[in-house]
Amino acid sequence: MNVALRGLQKIFHFVTQIRNYFFNHGLFRIREVKVPVVSVGNITFGGTGKTPTVIKIADEIRNNGFKVVIISRGYKRWSFFSRIVSDTEKIRMSLRRAGDEPYLLANKLKGIPVIVSKKRFKGALKAIKKFNPDIILLDDGFQHRKLKRTLDVVLIDSPEILANNTLMR
Repeated sequence: MNVALRGLQKIFHFVTQIRNYFFNHGLFRIREVKVPVVSVGNITFGGTGKTPTVIKIADEIRNNGFKVVIISRGYKRWSFFSRIVSDTEKIRMSLRRAGDEPYLLANKLKGIPVIVSKKRFKGALKAIKKFNPDIILLDDGFQHRKLKRTLDVVLIDSPEILANNTLMR
């Protein structure tokens, strides 16, 4: 089983390297919006605290007097296209239609709009049109390269890294 997983990991890594090369050299288009975009993501699968970090950052942005909109992909949601999960007034979508994390964000961050969109650029355009934010915050946006980001906040699973002595080399 481990051999098969390692093989798949190498294929995934190779495909990711090619994809990043295309983005880095302008062969794939990166689109920009007029608002700063901050992405919170990770380089491992799950468990690094992205959602609590997004909540903390969004709360800090709001507490400092800026308007923020959160855009999330909305994994496992029962809806399509770009949708507004919550606006400045209320939650507008159900848990199933929004997805777990966007719904949680909407519940924890009353008054901060949350949008789900597989295509983050389209979600950003909707955010700008509907809410005129000062900052767009991408939840789990590190691998999404089609929208230009102003800042990447990359979370790591430190126990895993420490166990592999990666930081000690």
